[in-house]
Amino acid sequence: MRDCHCKDSKTGVRSTPWRCEPSCLPEQERLVHSGGKIRVCQTDHSDLVLSETTTVQWQGLTRGESVLIPAGTQMQILWDLGNYICAYPTLKVADGADSTIALQWAESLYVEKDSDARCDKGFRDACAGKYWLGFGDEIHHPGGNRSYSAPWWRSGRWLRILVSTADEPLTIHDVRPLKTAYPFRRNWEFNTDQDFTDLLELCENGLRNCVHETFVDCPYYEQMQYVGDTRVQALTWLTACGDPRPVKRALELFNRSRWVNGFIAERCPTHDVQMSATYSLIQPLLLRDFAWWTDDPDFVRSQLPGTRSALEEALACTHSTDLPTQLPGWLFVDWVNHPNWHGGVPGGHDAPLQSPVLLHLPLALRAMAQLEDSFGEPLLAQRWRNWAQSAMNAIFAQFWHADRALLADDSHLSCWSEHAQALALDFHDIPPDKKRSLLNALLSSSDSMAKASIYFSFHVHEALLCANQTEAFLQRLEFWQGLAEQGFKTTPEAPEPARSDCHGWGAHPLYHCLSSLAGIRPAAPGFKRGCYQPSIGPLKIYPCQDTSPCRCS
Repeated sequence: MRDCHCKDSKTGVRSTPWRCEPSCLPEQERLVHSGGKIRVCQTDHSDLVLSETTTVQWQGLTRGESVLIPAGTQMQILWDLGNYICAYPTLKVADGADSTIALQWAESLYVEKDSDARCDKGFRDACAGKYWLGFGDEIHHPGGNRSYSAPWWRSGRWLRILVSTADEPLTIHDVRPLKTAYPFRRNWEFNTDQDFTDLLELCENGLRNCVHETFVDCPYYEQMQYVGDTRVQALTWLTACGDPRPVKRALELFNRSRWVNGFIAERCPTHDVQMSATYSLIQPLLLRDFAWWTDDPDFVRSQLPGTRSALEEALACTHSTDLPTQLPGWLFVDWVNHPNWHGGVPGGHDAPLQSPVLLHLPLALRAMAQLEDSFGEPLLAQRWRNWAQSAMNAIFAQFWHADRALLADDSHLSCWSEHAQALALDFHDIPPDKKRSLLNALLSSSDSMAKASIYFSFHVHEALLCANQTEAFLQRLEFWQGLAEQGFKTTPEAPEPARSDCHGWGAHPLYHCLSSLAGIRPAAPGFKRGCYQPSIGPLKIYPCQDTSPCRCS
């Protein structure tokens, strides 16, 4: 579907806001999922899983074999799918007039009864003694031979099948779901003297479950394409498989979501439009990434006018200090557990703008200058570059604490975060002495400093690896390396208690292992030139087995 940016009539009338148009994306995968294990078979519908009570009979369900449910029976079957998947529920049954079959999905079971989404789930492989909290589809079967499916896919690792039969036995012929996602072809191999296999495959699996017709933040909850999430996911996607089409589609949809003030929506597509100036200022970086990692100059040029309009609106909010006094919408930066942060915003929604918010502006302006140099107007490039440097100078003038030698979050110089240091280091063009101090602040990261989440660790990792601080990066990577031991199959949204067990933004270690440790990045738009600057630290990297030409050769 296409929104009201479609072609007008000859008189300029737009008769309908939506029209159909060809998609640039391939068809989504539809693969029958077999495997895993039936872990539980209970003759009740209690949310408490007492123990693992399976028999050989029920394992046939995982292979598409028929099973018979007697008349007058209540039964609960718990299928550990063996991996986290997104899939369309399907069901083929026979007889069993007036039976009810529910197909419910969950990412994990919960340790406590009456849990909400943010309560402890414990070891993800375990089910005995834990409680079910999930959702799905309920089918009222009138009898006879019938096939059922759902109009939209579900997601998770666990599939619970609740069956209630009446006066006639029910035969389940097939309940295997149709696995779906954007088709993916791996384009990487990473061999070192340390085993990163589990870590990188877990990251890849998390990423793949979050790419469909659009990128999604998580497949189990919102299923929405947020700008900040998408930038991290897009870089990881381009590094892992090189397919530009989902990233191009994301940029196109965000561009169409622009408000009259030029800012794009925080998430798109969605019925309720949400504004976030910080996320809108990430869009120039997403476009710059696309322009360097792929080769589609005409598309990049088509995105420049809208991107310029958003930056003009941001600059219109500035005052005599060359910094904005206010910006529209939810100024989200990161989910941070710290007294100075509220609702993802440093200082809270009603506080004066703090440095982690303001630093988004010079980074966006610098990215736009790079785009103008290669695809747009050189004079505009210089203008954006001048504004970026002025904004950065103003941030250091207002937030630099000379005694502590780091950037404060607030103008009172009383609050600190990893976010401010990492974003400032990402600007690169700052005095060497301040760069060393910012890096030292990240390396020490005192208890008084607000810590980056899984999402924002992308920026911290980038700052560390650009400074060849590989050992510090590897130390921070220990969290991801421990996920498999906790039973995770994908990257979660946050440390325990994690709401979402599969969140695309958590896959970025895959990007940094390939683009930073192995050191392969584009050095020019369209990847016309490559840059090979490994930052391996104590690691030893071995040649890959694939001898086909590298894209950067």
